[in-house]
Amino acid sequence: METIETQDLLLVGSVWRAHGVRGELKVLPENDPERLLDLETLHLGGSPEDARPREIEQIRLHRMKRGTVLLVKLKGLDDRDEAETYRKVPVYAHEDDLPPLAEGEVYVEDLIGLEVVTEDEEPVGTLKDVLDSPGQDLYVIERAGGGEDAMVPAVDDFIREIDLDAGRLTIRPIEGLLD
Repeated sequence: METIETQDLLLVGSVWRAHGVRGELKVLPENDPERLLDLETLHLGGSPEDARPREIEQIRLHRMKRGTVLLVKLKGLDDRDEAETYRKVPVYAHEDDLPPLAEGEVYVEDLIGLEVVTEDEEPVGTLKDVLDSPGQDLYVIERAGGGEDAMVPAVDDFIREIDLDAGRLTIRPIEGLLD
């Protein structure tokens, strides 16, 4: 069996609950669910280190009032009771199995830990999390000197540059944004 490097596994969603009686899983995607439709394998587990590969028998979109989820049928998972044991389990995919990102897109995992500075090179802190909100993502920045985390909308007006090679995110704060 091929050895999987855990740093190559990307969080793509989490199991919400079982669907139907034949072992299908409802998976809440982390981002665009259509990027996952051609996958042949998903890795399920509490962390990338614990995740185990499972072959996909079928995967399809399911539109709901709350948004789109994936209905995933894994080979060998054939009843609802067993499917329920995966409730809230993180779902990972190998980076090489995913379609290439479009120009200017990055994985959330690549953003976490970036040093955050202003356009004037003033240190702000470290990017701690990215929250998915209805209007746009919000970048949660752990402040350099302590204190409350800052939240910056992930829009061009505030995000000036993302330089993954330098490990740096440059922002343009407006008055009150970082207070």
